[in-house]
Order: sequence, then C-alpha cells, then structure tokens
Amino acid sequence: MKKKAFIVCILLLVLISVLFPHKALSQTDPDPTVPFKEDVQLSFHPETGKINFVTGPGGKPVDPSQGFRFLASPETAARSFLSSYGSHFGLEKPSEELVVIRESKDEMGHTFVRFQQVYEGIPIVGGELIVQVGSANDVLSASGEALPWKPAATQPVITPEEARQAAMDLVAKHYGYEASALKTTEPALWIYNPALLGGPGPRITSLVWRLEVEPLELQPVRELVLVDAVKGHIVLNFNQVDSSLYRQTYTANNSTSLPGTPVCNESDPFCSSGDPHAKAAHTYAGDAYNFYLYYHGRDSIDNAGMILNSTVHYGSNYQNAYWSGLQMVYGDGFGFALADDVIAHELTHGVTQFESNLYYYYQSGAINESLSDVWGEFMDQWNGKGNDAPEVKWLIGEDVTGYGAFRDMRSPTNFGNPNKMTSEYYWCSEEDAGGVHTNSGVNNKAVYLMTDGGSFNGKTITGIGYQKVARIYYKVQTDLLTSGADYLDLYNNVLLACSTLTGSNGITAGDCAQVKNALDAVEMNQQPTSCAANDVSFCPG
Repeated sequence: MKKKAFIVCILLLVLISVLFPHKALSQTDPDPTVPFKEDVQLSFHPETGKINFVTGPGGKPVDPSQGFRFLASPETAARSFLSSYGSHFGLEKPSEELVVIRESKDEMGHTFVRFQQVYEGIPIVGGELIVQVGSANDVLSASGEALPWKPAATQPVITPEEARQAAMDLVAKHYGYEASALKTTEPALWIYNPALLGGPGPRITSLVWRLEVEPLELQPVRELVLVDAVKGHIVLNFNQVDSSLYRQTYTANNSTSLPGTPVCNESDPFCSSGDPHAKAAHTYAGDAYNFYLYYHGRDSIDNAGMILNSTVHYGSNYQNAYWSGLQMVYGDGFGFALADDVIAHELTHGVTQFESNLYYYYQSGAINESLSDVWGEFMDQWNGKGNDAPEVKWLIGEDVTGYGAFRDMRSPTNFGNPNKMTSEYYWCSEEDAGGVHTNSGVNNKAVYLMTDGGSFNGKTITGIGYQKVARIYYKVQTDLLTSGADYLDLYNNVLLACSTLTGSNGITAGDCAQVKNALDAVEMNQQPTSCAANDVSFCPG
C-alpha cells in the first residue's frame, strides 16, 4: 500500500512540474540557443530561463552585423532588434507583444525605448523591456523581463464590478474599514504570473482585474489588488504606500483632514510662520529639490515642476510618515518631519513612481526602498544640516526625535537587515510586502562601499564618492530599471550605467571596477540562500 502511495505521489509531482514550470529561488536552465557572440555579456531570468540582460563589449553594439543604424528612428531600431531576438527574451510574436511606454534620451545622445509586453492587447504585470539605442541607431543593450507563458483565457468571466467589490471587501477586512469608506480605480484587465515579480504562489499565468483601493479620506493605504478575472479570487495584494514630502506646507492640526490648513509656501522659503515641524518639512523639501536639480537637472518629482506638498501634525500621536502617491504626510507622533534624510527618502519614492515605477513588493520593493535611502542619505551628506557626525553619517533617521535611527547603510545587520544576498538576515516571508524595508540592506551596503570604500566579504573597494554614485544610480533609476526588476537586474544595470557614463562627470573605467567590486562583495547577482523553495504536498514514504 505504501509503495502504491509513493508511486502516485511521484506521478503527482511530475504532473505539478509540467503544469507549474517554476523553480523557486533556483536557477532555471538558461536558453541554450542564444545566437550572440561570446564577448557579449548576457544574463538570464532565474525562473523563465530567458535573457533578461544583454550588452555589447565595451559599449559596442550587441550585434554589429545588424543594419539597425539605417532605420528611421530609435523605436524602429529597437523593434527590429527584438523582432530578430525577441524569442530569446520570452516573446512569441514581438511585433504584436510590444507597446512603447516612453522614450528618453540622455546627454550622450543614447535613446532608451521602454516597452510594455502585452498579449492580445492585454498588458502583463512586470513584463517590460528597455532597449538602449546609440546615436547611430545601433542597439547597445536590452534588459528587462518578458513572460513566455500565456494565459488559458483572455475573456473575463468576472465582471469589473464583481472584481471591485471583492477588492474592497478584502481591504475593508484587512484594515478594518467599512467598504463604503473606500474607493477604487477603474478595474483594468492585466495578465499576471508570480514568476516575474518573484513573490510566492504557483507559477500559473492568469487573466486578472487590476485595481487600486484606498480610503475616501486620505490614509497611508493604497492597496494594489489583482482579482482573478475567471474565478474571482484574489491573486495578489499589497500596500504601495511607503512609510514619509513637498513645497507647499500645511498643518492638519491633529486631525485627519488633508491637506489641512496652509502654513507656508514658496513665498516664505524658510516657513517663518510655522512651528519646528513645518519649518523642517518645508526647508528639507527644498533641499531635496535642489539636490535633484543640481546633480541630475531634475525639476521636481515628476521632472515637470510638480508642487511639493507636505502636511505636518497629522492625527493624534500618529507615529509614521508616508508618501501617499499625491503628497507627504507627517504624523504628530515622533519627529519624522525633522529628519532631512527621511524627507528626501520620501520625495524619492515619488521620483521612483514617475520613473522606474518599481513595484513595492519583494526584491523590486527592496530596491525601491533602498533607492530612497540612497538619495535620502546623499542629500543628508550634501546639505550640511542636521547631525552629520562620522558615527551617524550612514544612519537613516538619526534626527527623528523620540525615535532615532532605523537603518544603517554602513552596517545593515545592526538593525537586522542583510548586508549581502546570502546573509542570514535576508527576509523570506510575505510580511512587509516580502521584506521591502529589510532586504533594502543589500543595495544599501553596496552603495556605502562604492561611496566610501572598505573591505567586505573578501573584496577591497576604493570609494568613488557620492557624486559619481548618485549619477550612476540616477541613470539606472530613470533609463534602465523596469517595474518588476530584481537584484540581478540591478546588478547588471548598475554596471551598464557606469560603463555608459564613462568619460562623463569624471567617471572612469577604474571607477566602474570599484563599482563592480562593491556589487560582487554583497553578492547582488546571486540568489538568497536563506529562503526555502516553495513546498509541495508531503509524500508518504
């Protein structure tokens, strides 16, 4: 009897492996048919096995034999490249599966064409590719993720209103709201497979209704919800609100009404009529704006002059601060508004929303958090305000009165955060949207090493200074990262950004060698070893 049960279980495992082609946190065999030459740098998605990064040697074209330079536009060159090689990225019909999201051009004349993957006109969550096209229309790099597994259905059974109600019921129950106190965006059909974002769940490609749910009265909740459009159950949900800014400052006077009563605006640059919280929120918002303008030529959060709105004294003893997607809110508990790195941190969440638009979930969420820490700390070190003593130089939130620092970029493990991918502190559970605030420690440590240098994990790094590191990461943020990027993507694209910027802003090939040493020291191109693979049902022996 036990032998029969064992045979049945083996057959079930084989069936599961066929139906759900997923190896959690382990390397799927790379596509063996890639046509590129050996000197081309390649990496592969750990689950799909398809290319997720390719760049030519030393800044040269990926495939010099292709005649893309004679084509009419960068988009045409990018499409022609993906028409030839799209199958190796996971595309079945590139001409039908790619929609341009936007194009941007850098100071070197390179154009970055960002594509959204679609199937029968329906966008795929995390399915994005970015093609870098040189000034002569040569393709210099391509990166991102595409989903090779298509859904069984593209016609919904569940109506948009049914999906809306399911999402509102979920959020109401989870956060303790009445459903009538919630509002949603218009449900839109998307396609989702957990493999691209790296979260838990069977690797099944589903047709879903995608929507956001938030309270009618502004609160730190903006829940992304995916509802299975055929069966009606919740496939994925997580809160996209980070936890802290802008340049018109209000007070809520301990209420929860936003934005509240005006205190000061740009006509009062030092907020002379405000209390210490309003003064600090107003001043540091200006500092963050000026840092982005000075180093990156960026005009506010959206790069189009967006007003920086802040509200202080929100609620009664509300012990948090957050970027809502529209404005900054500072609780009345603790002095989050008094910390310059917290203000720049939260403003950077807004920049991320307008640029890479990283999902606030698992590794993409950890990168999202880390990028905010990076610019928060760089601005802190640049503006000459607050406590910048050597012993607190790399702490996040050291000026938050009543609370103090909550992360350490020099030594992430001091706060229980990982300093490398194989750290025992790497967070594996679904809590905190997959450990976004914890696993940010990996890139935080890398940036510290790039900036100040040091010896770590068998590598010795000579620091190149925050000015160069900021410019490298800004190119990554604005031109190279896709919304579902993971740490392997970040590893590849930081190196690509450094190589692309060599010769500008004082960045040299030697600097890029130090950047690589820092990335290798934190093992950013590896998978976390502390996270167990997804379990299947126990088989009797």
